[in-house]
Amino acid sequence: MDEPRNGGFGMSVGTALSEGNRLLTSNYGLMLGASIALLLMYGALAVITGIIDEMLVGPNAWVSPVSMASQVFVQAPLGVGVGAIAVLRYRDGAGSFDDILIGFRRYWPVVGVSLLVSMLTWVILIVGGAFVGFGAALFAAVSIPAAIGVGVVLGICLIVLLVYVSIRLWFATLLCVDPRGSHPGPVDAIKLSWYLTSGYVFKLWITSVILALIAIACVLLLILPFLFYAMPLFACVFGVMYVLINPLPPEDGEAWDEEPEQGPRDPLEPLPV
Repeated sequence: MDEPRNGGFGMSVGTALSEGNRLLTSNYGLMLGASIALLLMYGALAVITGIIDEMLVGPNAWVSPVSMASQVFVQAPLGVGVGAIAVLRYRDGAGSFDDILIGFRRYWPVVGVSLLVSMLTWVILIVGGAFVGFGAALFAAVSIPAAIGVGVVLGICLIVLLVYVSIRLWFATLLCVDPRGSHPGPVDAIKLSWYLTSGYVFKLWITSVILALIAIACVLLLILPFLFYAMPLFACVFGVMYVLINPLPPEDGEAWDEEPEQGPRDPLEPLPV
């Protein structure tokens, strides 16, 4: 695996989680309000698009075209907002509730990233699924248990590949809207996200697993802890991870592959008020 590509403080799982929790504590009202607002908007979109889909294609249709379009053209720009607020608060002491709509300020690049990532995901699923089916069918002529075993192994490999690609592209939409970023287009944002996450994949995955366990525990505690703690915590940790692996944008004339004069903020420094 490649070494982490940037200077600065780098990222560890413990730092991401502890700094994310500290960021949430320092900005609880803002992060909670933004997270709940996002959840309510998602819920309203789901109801509206569900009604329209039922009118267009019926309740039992395999494909829900309006809901699928909403995920790319509305939910993607909405979804980047809470994470962007966390980045701005952690890195610059800036960010406000209005930034929940920051994805619409760079609408087409964000939509472009969402489209490309969705297409890539479908390609991996279709090609990988066909490969899994072919491998299982090939062994079925020898032994049914062997075919099942091969299918399970190949299926796990497909899941691992999807998770790996997802992690490498986590920050693509955020890179599009970062006010201090280079404002890349969709393709460049995907390339830059892939570049920035080099050497951090395992740490990012471990962090996401821990957050998933926190989410499960909160859901088991009658959902309220999920709404009032887990959701805003996820956004804060996501924003912290972005800052820790991404050096401050280069000044004019400085290339991305040069060592930045200033790395991410020192996690030991107090958060700006």
